[in-house]
Amino acid sequence: MNARSWLMHHSLFVFFNKAETLDVLIEFFMSDSFINCIQTMAPYLLRYLTVAILISEKDRNSKMKYLNDVSRFIAEEEYAFKDPITEFIRLLIRTNDFDGASKMLEKSIQIIQRDFFLWYYQEYFKEYARLVFFKKYCRLYSRIDVNNLAKLLLMKDEMTTDKIQSWIINAVRTEEIDARLDVVKNVVHINFSDTNAYQLTVERTRAMNARTIELVRQLYDRFPK
Repeated sequence: MNARSWLMHHSLFVFFNKAETLDVLIEFFMSDSFINCIQTMAPYLLRYLTVAILISEKDRNSKMKYLNDVSRFIAEEEYAFKDPITEFIRLLIRTNDFDGASKMLEKSIQIIQRDFFLWYYQEYFKEYARLVFFKKYCRLYSRIDVNNLAKLLLMKDEMTTDKIQSWIINAVRTEEIDARLDVVKNVVHINFSDTNAYQLTVERTRAMNARTIELVRQLYDRFPK
């Protein structure tokens, strides 16, 4: 296991040197023997695995599958290690805590600017993190206020309203979301088909349960026995 840990640490110099090699890093780190090593000896490597998945060129379905998988590992190792990047994914994917995820996104960007391996990819991270956030948000809400969304995605200080609306239009096309933007009212309307109505109800119920559990955990941490 020590040899695996050594190999993973040194491989960061190789894989983050070229963006096209990140898919190899993902397959490498996500294999059973190496993910076990990460969980046992180096949970902080989850930061690099998470970023690699977010900015990789994998198709959107594969990316979401990997994000779901890595969010489970992050949740399991939460008490051993967590930082804004891993928390961003945990809150977004596991608990649907969009306000919390937005705060972690802001902190993540600051951390990436100072990270030796990740600083080069800060704009990629910001863009792909926003896309994943937007896609997840659209799965739970049928009507989205663009101003509120822009605040969550940290766009208000970076873009004009026209540019924000343009970004949303491009995101809808890229992610193939069934939605339309009302540019006058500045609202996004999400169209849910009858076939996924049940799934939507399930996800909303899970979101409510996850937020309740998260609140209880925070209260427990604040008022320990």
